[in-house]
Amino acid sequence: MLEDNIYSGGILLFLETTCFFLWVLCWAMYITMDGFDLGCGMLLPFLGKKDQEKLILKTTGPLWAGNEIWLLVMGVIPYFVFPLVYRVLVSAFEVIILLILIFLFIRGLIFIIPWGSTHQPGSKIRIIIYFVCSVGPCFLFGLVFANIFRGLAIGQSGIYHGSYQKLVNIYGLWGGLLFLILCLEHGALWWAMKTEGWLKTRAVEIANMLWPPVLVVIIVFLIGSRFSTFLYDNYLVHPCLFILLALTILSVSGIKLFLSSSSYKRAWLSSCCTLVGIIFFCFGGHYPNLLHSSIHYGYNLTVHNAASEPRFLQILLMIAILFLPLMTGYQLWALKVFIGPKSH
Repeated sequence: MLEDNIYSGGILLFLETTCFFLWVLCWAMYITMDGFDLGCGMLLPFLGKKDQEKLILKTTGPLWAGNEIWLLVMGVIPYFVFPLVYRVLVSAFEVIILLILIFLFIRGLIFIIPWGSTHQPGSKIRIIIYFVCSVGPCFLFGLVFANIFRGLAIGQSGIYHGSYQKLVNIYGLWGGLLFLILCLEHGALWWAMKTEGWLKTRAVEIANMLWPPVLVVIIVFLIGSRFSTFLYDNYLVHPCLFILLALTILSVSGIKLFLSSSSYKRAWLSSCCTLVGIIFFCFGGHYPNLLHSSIHYGYNLTVHNAASEPRFLQILLMIAILFLPLMTGYQLWALKVFIGPKSH
């Protein structure tokens, strides 16, 4: 009884909301930090002329391992903090999650196994494999992301009753396309910032070419979210949340503005803000829901009915407060150290 009194009201809400925010932050950090890595992998067959493996190692090699830590934390948080959500996510997306892990594992081997000369017969095959293993995770993450907000067939007691056929819907596929084109733009801007010579010129051309489709895909996704999800309900009740939408649109505009002025570092940072804005826009409209039930709103999993015991939340929050700043600090340090241009 004493424990219930201690964790009642505002304190409990603070713990649940903070854990929710940390989960969203991990989504944003992973997609932003690994997005340019995946984008570079997708662009590699179209940009590289020679010494592709050296290009990969110089521009993404020092950062890729640290990026995957955010993916790990992104999975750990629901496992410990929202176990019911973790169970539903694994049930709904088990094959997709497995495919993502396989793709990322194969990509990791690219940085471990020496390639040799790009003119050797096996080199082109490895580039194609690297391309496929970059496209796969990017599209699948978008598919999962969109379906979380569209709704899953969650029944009573958090039992998942859906099928993979229901996950392949227009909104889900558009979410995959959204992540795909955003990461392509993110990767092109990374190479525009990190490389020199003919490759820099080509990367800038691709980034400029991709910007109009990026804008169109984002706008269609935002409009589609109005009819395929309940995200805008929160925004209509709390209009101040529209600042997230405004900042996202401003960030997209900033990409084009800084590209036009040849400020490639600022253009890449604008791309980072765009990705973060999309993530927070969706989760901001979703709160306090974690997973929406397409069967009945009464079966929604929220930060209130899906959270672990309050004392456990407090312990996990203390751990997060200790380690997340260290992870963020390392990521910022790595970007600062390796953000300069690399010649190929």
